[in-house]
Amino acid sequence: MQRKTLMLVLMIAAAVIALALVAVVIWQTVAPPRTPAPEAPAQTAQTQAETPAQIAITPPDASATAEDTVRLYFTYWNARSAEGMNACRVAADAGHVYDDLQYEAAVELLRCEAQSDELAFTGFNAEWYQNAADVAYVLTDYTVRYNEAGKAFFLRDTSDRAEYGYWLVKETADGGWRIVMEGY
Repeated sequence: MQRKTLMLVLMIAAAVIALALVAVVIWQTVAPPRTPAPEAPAQTAQTQAETPAQIAITPPDASATAEDTVRLYFTYWNARSAEGMNACRVAADAGHVYDDLQYEAAVELLRCEAQSDELAFTGFNAEWYQNAADVAYVLTDYTVRYNEAGKAFFLRDTSDRAEYGYWLVKETADGGWRIVMEGY
């Protein structure tokens, strides 16, 4: 009796595994491919090989969208330029410290999408920045690839951030977008 029960359990387990594999194959063939984030504007086009010393730090201009500002932030992040990243933040937060830059080899921005004004205003906390001329919320997905020191420190090769949001403000009506807060 125990042998029959064991055989039945093994057959059920094998059937469940087979169904899971079929589901994965179907999902991979049916699911739309993940599209990369649109290319950054000309002012943010930098290569991965550039170092912070090779990049001219320019804050986002007034004509840049909130998404452009986040893409520029990621360009500076990929170049490991804390100065450039801070140029994309509000003046009050321009001294932000990026401790993990020493562990990172590259950052890949997978998605960068501005969300509705309603979502931006309902999620925004006035304590982050008072008297903002305008508020925006940009949702991102990205992957950080670690260098050898990072792999040893974090005990993994990459870190994925899915649906990581950035709140941006315009400090003046005719000013550019600046990052004021980030998080899940």
